[in-house]
Amino acid sequence: MENDNVNPNRRKKGLGDDLRQSYMVMKNELVKFFRGRKILLFLVLIGLVLGLLTFLPYLLGHSLPKDKNALSALYITFIQVVTLLSVTLFTSTQIVSEFEERTALILFTRPIRKTSIFLGKMAASLLMGALFVSIYYAASCLVSLVIAGGIGGGMLKSYGLALLFVFTVSGMSMAVSSITKKASTSAMLTFFVLVLISPVVAGVLSSSGIATWWTLENLGDSISNVLDGYAVAMASMSMETSVIDAGRSAGMMVVWGLVYSAIALAVFKKRDF
Repeated sequence: MENDNVNPNRRKKGLGDDLRQSYMVMKNELVKFFRGRKILLFLVLIGLVLGLLTFLPYLLGHSLPKDKNALSALYITFIQVVTLLSVTLFTSTQIVSEFEERTALILFTRPIRKTSIFLGKMAASLLMGALFVSIYYAASCLVSLVIAGGIGGGMLKSYGLALLFVFTVSGMSMAVSSITKKASTSAMLTFFVLVLISPVVAGVLSSSGIATWWTLENLGDSISNVLDGYAVAMASMSMETSVIDAGRSAGMMVVWGLVYSAIALAVFKKRDF
């Protein structure tokens, strides 16, 4: 048995090494992201979304809303598209690619714990998601300032929920990535979970009289629902809205993110390279 006076120092040293290795993994992943073609594809797609929202109304003989609340709600309604593209392109392949490419194992001459690999990859994915969400919100605010002369109410609250939602869907995507064998399969599954499976589950539960505020679908909707202009925008399209408890939604996003991440890490640690 080791001396108790030695163990804490060893644990601290081990923790320090793990954090340094996680940082190196994160740094390598970010470099790979920014040097790859995925980021160009992502920027093109986001530019297309913003371009269509901004210029299509004018091409059709209409114009953008002059009310700042309605205009902000129009743009933020599509924030889930941004998070969907982000996790599909950057997060869905994070774990499965390690078994295909073994990036972290090549980086380190010493053995590296899978926990360090996971934390580094998760951190890189979260940073990318947060970056693109921030860019989208900044662009939306800029358009609102130019067209409507101000920014809609609730934007800061919505932005905070969007960042938490990035954590939630990133955890889900990492969990999917940890159980698949091919990067393409993981990307497709992540896409279908968010686009098809999640709405179906929420719809079935709702039709059965079961509350759905905790589902991925409704948590994603809460990002735009908290905006002051969202209810007005939906009313103009004869669509009903419900009152959103932002604090409850934020807490549920954190819970789901932690649960998904824990599942992803547990499965990843059991898989052999």
